[in-house]
Amino acid sequence: MATRITLRVGTGRDVHHAWGATAALVAAGFEVHVQTCAEAAAALPAASWFDYTQCSSVTARWADPVPGSVAVDACLGPGETSAARIQVLEQPAGVLLRPCADGDATIRLEAAAAGRPYADAVVDAVRYVHPPRDDLAGLRIVVTSGGTREPVDPVRIITNLSSGKMGQALARAARDRAAEVTLISTTDTHPRLAGVRLVVAPDVAAVRQAVLAACADGADAVIMAAAISDYRPRSVATHKVKKTPDGAHWELETVSNFVPEIPPGVLRVGFAAETDSDLDAARTKLARRGFDLLCLNNVSLPGVGFDVDTNQVTIIDREGVRHTTGVLPKIVVADRILDELRSYPGVGRR
Repeated sequence: MATRITLRVGTGRDVHHAWGATAALVAAGFEVHVQTCAEAAAALPAASWFDYTQCSSVTARWADPVPGSVAVDACLGPGETSAARIQVLEQPAGVLLRPCADGDATIRLEAAAAGRPYADAVVDAVRYVHPPRDDLAGLRIVVTSGGTREPVDPVRIITNLSSGKMGQALARAARDRAAEVTLISTTDTHPRLAGVRLVVAPDVAAVRQAVLAACADGADAVIMAAAISDYRPRSVATHKVKKTPDGAHWELETVSNFVPEIPPGVLRVGFAAETDSDLDAARTKLARRGFDLLCLNNVSLPGVGFDVDTNQVTIIDREGVRHTTGVLPKIVVADRILDELRSYPGVGRR
């Protein structure tokens, strides 16, 4: 049985498909050949969709022949788990990705809604092995993402509206430019990115520990895209606080700023989610928190901020405004931020 899928990945997100007589899909200049085992082929319906969880292997190569290839071997059969962890093995002919017990690079081969294939995972693996750009090669970038959650009692938390989409976009964009990326996320709800090391850190203390550990391992830049709680309960109840007619009172303490603990040789990039565009306040925050660059975004504007796929930022340093974006897809905004990071004096040579 042969199937053909054509992927358009200008942003790395949109997928269009059509079926034909060959087993090839074209993605970002690659041909990706899908080979199904006989058992899986016999089980597939003869109609409208293809389930990647039933494919035995996916092989990608440049559309214009060049040395090297990529292979993703799912080793999954009907009824088996639809997640495969992979590791990278250097081979004379290219790079081979195979399942392993654990690993930083993860491909989730899952059927998407309405039975459509989750082909984004295959494209993501290809972009990891052959990054579209390499101007960040050799840089080790740490990205924090999402909203921290500070417990009040065993069932309640103090959190914020951050969705983690901006941090996810930054990690993807840096990976696609050949950087070595560690993503420190407050949740594990986003699709895993092949080649990106994921650390889940739900609260401020865990984020701090993970950031400092990543810096100790060696980092050139830390991008603090996570929305860090300003306050947390002074004490956490060991049992659920019961609801009473008179309400409840919790004493909060200010969360300390750990950015100054980041080693001085690491570029520090921060975010300021505000409900205005006060540049003076942003400059004050940059200096007070110890950032080298600060991305100011006014979340009161349409299409900007939390839980949307677009954003708008003004990037400043100690001298003033470096760049202001329009309202753009977050993956594009991420690239603009990385452009400023790359051009910052001394980055990668500290």
